[in-house]
Amino acid sequence: MEGLTEGRMVHFVLNDHTHRPAVVVDVQNNRDGVVELFVMLALNDTADADRSMNVFNVQYDSTFRVGTWHWIERA
Repeated sequence: MEGLTEGRMVHFVLNDHTHRPAVVVDVQNNRDGVVELFVMLALNDTADADRSMNVFNVQYDSTFRVGTWHWIERA
């Protein structure tokens, strides 16, 4: 996948379909866009004190399915 590399910012889709910023930590399969992400959460995303999470084996999906990542939309 062109442009996919460690350190890039993308969006991760939470269970409530909210998009959150994430950093690509590891590209596990460049051809299919499978990555490990460090996701930054907002205060209202979780009840505990942890405002970030690592997610593994995350698939790329341009249709914004829950649990996937996509390139950040243009503002």
